[in-house]
Amino acid sequence: MSLPHAILGILNMMPMTGYDLNRFFNDSINFFYSAQMSQIYRELKTLEKNKLVTVKEEPGCKGPNKKIYTITPEGIVHLKEWLINEPEKIDEDNRNTFLLRVMLSSNVGIEELYFQIKKRLKKYQIDL
Repeated sequence: MSLPHAILGILNMMPMTGYDLNRFFNDSINFFYSAQMSQIYRELKTLEKNKLVTVKEEPGCKGPNKKIYTITPEGIVHLKEWLINEPEKIDEDNRNTFLLRVMLSSNVGIEELYFQIKKRLKKYQIDL
């Protein structure tokens, strides 16, 4: 499942709350990769447990404290490993993991992005 990697990649852009992450999914990448708020919060708990993100509480404006999630150095390594090691099969039904990988590829550089796109093109040609 690539949702944890999507969350890590987005948090690598900037620390966010779970609500901010949900808004990012809905406003920015929903046309090729979607997630429900409950899925996002479930993954955030797992990522925190695995020490791939940290959480810091800050006072909320009107309500309860906000939890701000930040990717850890271990999380960045985990994200980069996922971006470099493309699986054989990438599901493209509801979530286009390849487009997610392209969006997050600034974490590994243009040469790696070019390599991954060439590799994916060969796969599409074989499938065709």
